[in-house]
Amino acid sequence: MTIKKKKAIIITLTTVLIFIGVSITLSTTTPQLPEQPRYHDSGLRRGLVVGTHWEPSSIAPAQHNNIISSHINAMNYNGLFRICSDTLMPIPDLVCSWEAISDTVFEFTLREGVLFHNGDVLRSHDIVASWIYARNYPYAAAVHERIVHFEAISDATIRIDTVEPHALLFHDLTHTGNMIMPKSLIESGHNFGALAVGTGPFVFQEKRLGNFMHHTVFENYFDTERAARLEYVTWQVLPDALHRGIALEIGEIDFDIYVQRRNVDNYLAHPDIMVSITPGTAHHKLILNHNVPQFQNLYVRRALGMAIDKEAVLLAAGLAELATPTWSQVPTIFEGGTDEGSYSFDPEGARALLAKHGIDPATLSFSIVGTNEERLSMGAVVQTNLADIGVEVTVTSVPIGSAYAAFGGFNSLTFLGYVRGVFLSESIGSSNRAYFSNDEVDELIRRAFATMEHDERVVIYHEISRTVNESVPHIPTHMSMVARAFNASLVVPETSPTGALHLNMMYWRE
Repeated sequence: MTIKKKKAIIITLTTVLIFIGVSITLSTTTPQLPEQPRYHDSGLRRGLVVGTHWEPSSIAPAQHNNIISSHINAMNYNGLFRICSDTLMPIPDLVCSWEAISDTVFEFTLREGVLFHNGDVLRSHDIVASWIYARNYPYAAAVHERIVHFEAISDATIRIDTVEPHALLFHDLTHTGNMIMPKSLIESGHNFGALAVGTGPFVFQEKRLGNFMHHTVFENYFDTERAARLEYVTWQVLPDALHRGIALEIGEIDFDIYVQRRNVDNYLAHPDIMVSITPGTAHHKLILNHNVPQFQNLYVRRALGMAIDKEAVLLAAGLAELATPTWSQVPTIFEGGTDEGSYSFDPEGARALLAKHGIDPATLSFSIVGTNEERLSMGAVVQTNLADIGVEVTVTSVPIGSAYAAFGGFNSLTFLGYVRGVFLSESIGSSNRAYFSNDEVDELIRRAFATMEHDERVVIYHEISRTVNESVPHIPTHMSMVARAFNASLVVPETSPTGALHLNMMYWRE
């Protein structure tokens, strides 16, 4: 939903919440903005300049687990399937048809005449080469591990065998780790991290570290209905929210993809800026490294979670209207997600739990890593909360020593995708950043993947959710809304609770 002026109505997945705006006074000192790329011309409205808070960790598919990198991949590449923004279900992309040979074997027929940016014609051998390439990188392992066998049957047909039933197969085929690159460049050793080459609606042109990335429209894009209506897209890296706010207000950027609370009131009051706030699927937490002795004890993890005031954490970070506190280890917006087995804010109970099990809070000191201003503010509240139960915490922007925790988040389209990425032991080293390993949880997740009947699978989901709540792998903090702000003359027809950007569908009003 798009909000104009003073309206601030946010629709959640289960209820309607009306938030009252908090007055914020911005500094009157105008910081100097970074040098803008030469491509931006305020008189040429067919292009778009996007302000981003982070640099992509990589622009190569499979080599990252980063939302900004995924946005870039979506501009330059395609998979066999893509996610429909309305239903969040997989629909054909590079595929024109498919057939289930059995519960585990599928054949896919490719669209005809699809071109890569380098002029190569898409063939099934490109898919085989891309997936072999992707398996070299741990970030793509989770979306490949159940595609046990795959082969090119002909130039236009590829066969996949999962050996065991796999409930998430088509969702996996939409993932950036399964996006397709030209076989000829893979075999020549091309550096996709430096120059993206795919079949996507935009062609990667240039990147300057810490400054900007520039893309132009791909004139030969295969899907005419989804061909880009923008002449170019330039990504401008502006880590500071105040800088991005000023840049949007004065027209140096056209789109702020990561709206922070400090900018909301100014944006809503600006006649030429639209603000969109929609329900989100991203789940955030304080990630506890289970290799650290302090965090190997279940009662310690539970006591730490009970001592933290989630609402105060969000207020300090400026997220009070852009997020909702959560206690569940799995997003409860997913069917089967539950708060059962979790805990609530109870500092006295936390002290009692430590005392009951003979745990001296003075032995539990650790540091919390916050990678940006928002997370450092969250850490300061956690530091105060834990001091109240006798646990000394240091808040830092970089890891100190080996005993540390870090704020982070994970976004998924499905319950299974979330628990596989965050809790499955096979995901350790990639998206399982807590190094959490639990045989019972592993078995439940594997059973859910092999269960094709929906209702039976939801029962397993509930059991997984309750079990991980009781195990306390992390300390959940909040579910975030997807907040965007953009020039009021820009039409943004597709939004997604996952935060996915469909830049090829955006256009300027005449």
